[in-house]
Amino acid sequence: MTDASSYSFKWTLGFGKRMRQLRSQLGNPPYDIVEAAGGPPALEQADIEQPPLSDASTYMVSEDTLRQYAQAYTRLGARPGSEARDLCTGDAKQWPAPSTWVDESFVMALGEAGFAASDPELLEMRGRQVDQAARTASNGQNTFVFGALSNGELVNADHLKRFGRGAAPGNIAREEARAAVDLFYQHIAIVAGRHPAISVAADHFSGNAIARHWHSEDSVKRNVFGRLDPIDGIRTLTAARQRAIALKAAEERLDAVAPMIVLINALTDQLNAQSDTTAQSTLTALDTWRRYKEMPGKWSELLMGLPGETWRELPDVRSMVMATGKVLSRWEYVREGFPLELTYQLGADKQIEWAPKDVASPPGLSRQAGDLWLIGEPSGTYSAGLALIRDMGQPALHFRAEDEELVTLDPPPRYTALHWCPSGILDNIVLVHRAVPSQVQWRAVQIY
Repeated sequence: MTDASSYSFKWTLGFGKRMRQLRSQLGNPPYDIVEAAGGPPALEQADIEQPPLSDASTYMVSEDTLRQYAQAYTRLGARPGSEARDLCTGDAKQWPAPSTWVDESFVMALGEAGFAASDPELLEMRGRQVDQAARTASNGQNTFVFGALSNGELVNADHLKRFGRGAAPGNIAREEARAAVDLFYQHIAIVAGRHPAISVAADHFSGNAIARHWHSEDSVKRNVFGRLDPIDGIRTLTAARQRAIALKAAEERLDAVAPMIVLINALTDQLNAQSDTTAQSTLTALDTWRRYKEMPGKWSELLMGLPGETWRELPDVRSMVMATGKVLSRWEYVREGFPLELTYQLGADKQIEWAPKDVASPPGLSRQAGDLWLIGEPSGTYSAGLALIRDMGQPALHFRAEDEELVTLDPPPRYTALHWCPSGILDNIVLVHRAVPSQVQWRAVQIY
């Protein structure tokens, strides 16, 4: 909770099962040992952890009871003879320390999760509130809505990762998070899929795991790199220079690449205006480049149309073509299809008559909020794709596979990651860890 007020909630089967599991994970100490370590009375422990004779149990669990559990399990996790263990009484002083351990805030967060799960109507209402807040979030560039605390307070994040990396061995949360891989990816898909932006992932194990849980198969866009045109629609030298930087053009070649991007778009617009095409079959700038890159005369002709004082300041055509080719080569490599259709027939004189025909550009990407873009091979395309999306000003989330982390494309300079762990009570309620000084570390959050 966010204040010091006490809470109590109606016992549920899921909460009782989780508390039994927690005891087992910590070496299965008997009720009397836990009580001697500062835990709840043995009878109260039994009421919580043993299944009732009827599903209609009215037993109430208090925050004080959870605090006693947390205190006892923390003490029993310390080695015999330590200051913490000396606070125990009787046989609890010498009870063998388990190989696993838990901190107090984790146990208290389980209490929060039990409290949040105890009222089905409130749970459903809070889920709708979270979903609405997430879909209408206005700060899509920097944060996303992760869920809500048991009091309804929204939890925003800019980094979300699975708990475990860097955690001490034996930490129960580490083992819990490690064992719940599929649930983690399901939650990533839910949180990212309702965010008012696109989401980007690499087209391998992690990206495909997210795609399996995505809200709509039609919203999963594959071969994204082959369907993106990195230079289309750029009609000013300033914008072209910025795009060339995003495409990792060498700094000393920017003055060759940037004007070439403008020339390519100018030729593209001219060709589309001159041809009898529909909106679905117009050329894009990358298609124009693929067709005319080996024809320096075409580019020289365009340059000659520039004001004299302008084209004389530019590098020679061959240098511009070579520098631009290096920048666009990886985009050409994965571009879908050949830019021309080609067929032939034999004429009356038995000569071959070739019949080339323009082919429509591959379908563009819709860039709809809630889309998942999967970027695959070749090597290096993922970072290149992210750089392009960022330069396009497209708000996005992306899943960083190497860290198993969902992040915003433009996070704030200082951030604190949320570390995810299942609660074990309900799938839609998780425990999150945020290492912020002077704050409770573990909290229960309802995701949906």
